[in-house]
Amino acid sequence: MAWTIKINNGSTKTPEQLGIIEDSMTDTRTSQAADILEFSTVAEIDSNPIMGYGDSFQLYRDGVKYFEGTCTSNPSQGTADSEGISYTVAGPWYLLETTAYTQV
Repeated sequence: MAWTIKINNGSTKTPEQLGIIEDSMTDTRTSQAADILEFSTVAEIDSNPIMGYGDSFQLYRDGVKYFEGTCTSNPSQGTADSEGISYTVAGPWYLLETTAYTQV
């Protein structure tokens, strides 16, 4: 099973190329609520994140889109032993939850 990722419709990269710890990837699917994908990277605490808040994210499995969403969180974290960045990506329902209803 080959996983690939596109961020902001850029070039396709593997999780390894982005420094993502594949074992850290968790996907939570919920009915009538935002689906959540969480993962971590090994990176220096002051390094540039692989994506910022609001960036689009697409995850493919064997060339077929598996998950699509928006980055909602990317806090840096560090301890005496390691440094890294955690990411939370929320599916399309997130936009429904956070967009105010307006009537035109």
